[in-house]
Amino acid sequence: PNANGLVCPPGMDLEVFNSLPLDMQREVVDQHRATMELAAQLDSTSGLDPEALAALPEDMRREVIAQEQRERRLRESTPADPSNAEDMDNASFVASLAPELRREILLTADEAFLNSLPPDIIAEAQLLRERASHQHRRLQEPVQGGGGEDGRAEGNRAAGAEAGNSAVSSSRKKQRHGKLKVDCDRCPVLYSSGRDQCGTTEPFDYVELKSLVQLMFLLSPVRPQRLLQKVFQNICTNSVLRCVVCSAFTRLLNDDSRGTAAAIDTLGKMDDSEDFDFPPRSLIGAAPEVLDSGGMDPSAMFFRRRQGSSCAASIAANLPTTLRGSSNRRHIPPVVATRVIDTLSYLGKNSPRVCLEFLMNPMLGEEVLDENETGTCFEQILDLLRKPRYIKSSTNLEHLLAMIEIVIFPLANLSRNEDDDSEVSPKDIEAAAATGKEWVDIPRIVVSQSRLQLLCSILKMESCKDASFTKVNGITRRLCKVEANRSHVLGELASVAQALGEDAKRDLRALLVRMNDAVAVQQKATTESKTDGSSEPNLPVANPSSTVTLSSSSSELKLLRVMQTLQSLCSENLNEESSRRKSEGKFFVTAELVEILQGVNLNELWDQLSSCLKVVRVLEGISTVDKIDDTNGGNGNDDEVEVEDNGGGNDVNIEEGSESVMNSTKKLQNSSAGLLTRFLPAIEVFFVVNASATRDEEVESSAKSSADEKTIVSSDSLTSIERKENKAEADGSTLVGGPLVVDFVSENRVILNALVRNNSGLLEKGLKAMVQVPRCRGYLDFDVKRQWFKTQIRRLRQQASRRHGSLRLGIRRKHVFEDAYHQLRLRNADEMRSRLHITFRNEEGVDAGGLSREFFGILAKEMFNPNYALFTSTEDGCTFQPNPNSSINPDHLSYFRFVGRIVGKAVADGFLLDAHFTRSLYKHMLGLEPTHHDMEAIDPDYYKNLKMIMEYSLADIGLELTFSIEDHSFGRSQSIDLIPDGRNVPVTEETKAKYVSLVCKHRMTTAIKSQIKAYLDGFYELISPDLIAIFTPRELELLISGLPDIDVHDLKKNTDYQGWKATDPEIEWFWNVMFSLTRSEKASFLQFVTGSSKVPLAGFAELQGMRGVQKFSIHKAGGTSGALMSAHTCFNSLDLPKYESEDEMKEKLRYAISEGQGSFQFA
Repeated sequence: PNANGLVCPPGMDLEVFNSLPLDMQREVVDQHRATMELAAQLDSTSGLDPEALAALPEDMRREVIAQEQRERRLRESTPADPSNAEDMDNASFVASLAPELRREILLTADEAFLNSLPPDIIAEAQLLRERASHQHRRLQEPVQGGGGEDGRAEGNRAAGAEAGNSAVSSSRKKQRHGKLKVDCDRCPVLYSSGRDQCGTTEPFDYVELKSLVQLMFLLSPVRPQRLLQKVFQNICTNSVLRCVVCSAFTRLLNDDSRGTAAAIDTLGKMDDSEDFDFPPRSLIGAAPEVLDSGGMDPSAMFFRRRQGSSCAASIAANLPTTLRGSSNRRHIPPVVATRVIDTLSYLGKNSPRVCLEFLMNPMLGEEVLDENETGTCFEQILDLLRKPRYIKSSTNLEHLLAMIEIVIFPLANLSRNEDDDSEVSPKDIEAAAATGKEWVDIPRIVVSQSRLQLLCSILKMESCKDASFTKVNGITRRLCKVEANRSHVLGELASVAQALGEDAKRDLRALLVRMNDAVAVQQKATTESKTDGSSEPNLPVANPSSTVTLSSSSSELKLLRVMQTLQSLCSENLNEESSRRKSEGKFFVTAELVEILQGVNLNELWDQLSSCLKVVRVLEGISTVDKIDDTNGGNGNDDEVEVEDNGGGNDVNIEEGSESVMNSTKKLQNSSAGLLTRFLPAIEVFFVVNASATRDEEVESSAKSSADEKTIVSSDSLTSIERKENKAEADGSTLVGGPLVVDFVSENRVILNALVRNNSGLLEKGLKAMVQVPRCRGYLDFDVKRQWFKTQIRRLRQQASRRHGSLRLGIRRKHVFEDAYHQLRLRNADEMRSRLHITFRNEEGVDAGGLSREFFGILAKEMFNPNYALFTSTEDGCTFQPNPNSSINPDHLSYFRFVGRIVGKAVADGFLLDAHFTRSLYKHMLGLEPTHHDMEAIDPDYYKNLKMIMEYSLADIGLELTFSIEDHSFGRSQSIDLIPDGRNVPVTEETKAKYVSLVCKHRMTTAIKSQIKAYLDGFYELISPDLIAIFTPRELELLISGLPDIDVHDLKKNTDYQGWKATDPEIEWFWNVMFSLTRSEKASFLQFVTGSSKVPLAGFAELQGMRGVQKFSIHKAGGTSGALMSAHTCFNSLDLPKYESEDEMKEKLRYAISEGQGSFQFA
């Protein structure tokens, strides 16, 4: 190993390897390791290059290897004898063809020929035809929509924007050159003028250009407006005219009439004659008397219309006075300013040269300006933000900011450091020259601090709406590509945030006083009601929160915008390793932002916010947070919040239809929506400031050096760096606010869930930390998580459907599993996300959802068919886990991948599967490590033995163990070491805990490693691990299988009675109560009496107990009348005492299943 602890791969020069940067050395070592792993997997006779395979994506690599194996089998098989051609069946004939010819045959063969082929070849042919048809349609779409004049215009626009698109594309690829590809300037065109027969002149002098500019002042504008804009675009292909046009328009927007004329006059006057009035002070085409009258005398206007006045006068009279201008005003009409901004925006989009002109060259016509009025056109455009015309109108402000954002788009192609700019290759330079383009340098402009302060101050204006905020955010991000601008921008934003924080704190303090008064009124009314001794003390009263007068303060919203801008500026400098995480919604902020936030110091604001939310909980009848925690079934307990949660909580009760847990949240949601919305901006500010993640340098460096260390199974697809980052996120050590975020979420989870229910988009914006931070996920209710999950999946489905259309499958009812396997095996993940359309052959049913539901129902049963040897049932016969001996089926891994895809497809499309897996498998799907407690559900007897080992001394129970286990498969017995040479390492009292952990790990993980990996590969193709990680294992089971559909009639038919008779009144009451329960209450009852909410696949007739099949039984309980019911889950029995009435029995039953569920399920 070298100084960095890395070993130079064989075949590479050691000096060259040691001279590489550390990151490149690690990349070379990782690439060599991946190549060696692939080489070990390939057959010695394979002709594939392991290095080339290592560079391919996983799905493409798998397809290449499979294709190479098929071709090798065809080559090794006996060549077909032409003399025996009449004896060869169609399947053998197709199998003997070369790949290209095989594809052509399958695309063009008739239906009779295809029907004679095996199902896998038929599925291949259908897939090839479907892809060919879809590709043909996509190729035809541009042709059908691009003909005629409009098509040519669209092509011209695309060609004009090519340079801009190339810059954006280059930015996405992280290949920033600091240069921009633009059209070459055109040479001046000369022609012979009729006024001067002795010489030549340019086609545009100051007179012609002034005439074109005057067209902007027409009362009725040029139609279409794009026509005049294209004229200016063509003029700007000349460098001189481009400079004049940009200067003239900029000065015109600044109401500098003299400067506008002077800029155009730089083209040179033909004589010394006086100019016409330029620029006009009012709209051209309006009668002067109309302009002067201001439209204040309707009778006079009516008289002039009757006297035959032109239509222009009528148009001018109907325009607002502020838009049409006046001969006595020194400002240009606002409608003209709007047209000029539209024209400059069009020029910037279609001619990048115009953007560079604004950024680089000084304005013309400075001889008529004051000495202090100098600079580029861009700086003068920024000065427009001082004018009341723009800062007092949200529409005008958005219009101006959109133009500024277009003008500075070349800066997006700059890197933060000038030294990081890469050189443009000679090949790119030659290619650009061949198309009439060239690469030019992008200026690193430095904007004055006063103008940057003016730009940042926009964020705290009332006229700054969401669209304007987005544009200011984009403008500052591009200006901060220059380090000199960046320091000033961050400083100004911090100052603005400090001032807005003080305003927000003052507003919250005033609101807190009003809410405390409302609480006092509420307490006084309650006291008086108790004192009066009213017989109806619970009469409904007006909601106390409605008595609070809400202030319409916008300081918190402005503060939110400023903080979001700071966050975006300080989180864009990400390395390549974390770029993928950013694309998934996860990003890291720099230490620079942390320092700024510490300087702003908003701790007092958080205290005021917490105080206000506490009062809100009081107003809503929630006395203390601890009481909330207890009544919500432990959803906030440590077991539920930790990443490796043990399932304690109310997973069933938070499902739809549960009234007990959701009542308080629904009350809060319905009664105080307005009050909560008032605090939403402040809550979002809290999350933006405190829930931003910082990069853990120690984790990053250590993860790189140990990138090859993968955990056994549960997340083979996750790298070690992701696992360490997840661990850091789980304990909150990488968050700016640290544990403050988790404490805030824990304290206010009822309020936060109500906010998210009202606006589910918050989990993608301001409150996304509740999804990204593992410790915060446990405080989200299941329905909130599910709604967020459905939104993410729906977005992926819509994208896939637009690209591929529907996923159509023709299935034989008697061969559903095989046909689905063959038809889906060749589909890629994007095609699998498309809308499913099932057709059962020889049936007339149309799939409107019912056939797809039936399709998944059949598959859910077939995947557990013992003939496939894929899964084995646990002791209770209700749950399944992968079969460690599934290798008896030669295609078992391919089938496991297919099952994973089916489960993922059902979850993505919202279909429930009657398939229940072991808890350990659900943990693998979530990237969590199973514990030895999960063994209890798989093999209770084995778990009891392990528990005995943990609780008693090995000497007392007479066990002499080693770190090895005996495996009995296919009639053979072999010893498997749990650690190296484990059969020779004895287990002691100090190491028995490790032994138990390794034994459970072997049974739940190591022994079925390849099966779980294949299953997860298929599942993750459709459901990303980051999306599914929001759920707990029990919630994941609900998501896949839903609440069990419990047939009470079937349960009653398979019930035994001990001490009772079926005709007893108490038994009749019991079944009446059972039929009246809600769906979630029935599931809770089944969990209470059997230890599981799942129904056996064959119904209650095969309910498993300690002695095998053991039906549900009701025993007559002794003791006092009216006692609580008790259950014995090992025997599926219920002890039922005597009750006085059916209502009493119903009350006791509901209390038992709600309060005793958490403890009795382990009895």
